[in-house]
Amino acid sequence: NRWAGMARDPSTNEPAKFASTPRALANGVRLTTFDSSGTFIEGMPGQTGTPRPNFRFGGASCEAPGGGRVFARRTGPDTTIEAALNDWNALINGATIK
Repeated sequence: NRWAGMARDPSTNEPAKFASTPRALANGVRLTTFDSSGTFIEGMPGQTGTPRPNFRFGGASCEAPGGGRVFARRTGPDTTIEAALNDWNALINGATIK
């Protein structure tokens, strides 16, 4: 997972465990989603990042039948992400091919 090291378990400082859904089909688009909570490491890969405790990090891979992919991710305070989760899920599950 390309984003696996961006969230840390605050009790161990190890990479946080991602909750991931297997590929599902919605509107002809294959969706794989993931979600993680903990300390988000903000910054560019390979650089020392800024720790953001109590953050939630997640995203989705939307793959068209021909193989084209779009990646979407969301990051923010856990309470903010939780409040917007229904809207996020509607956005991702509403992906269509045009």
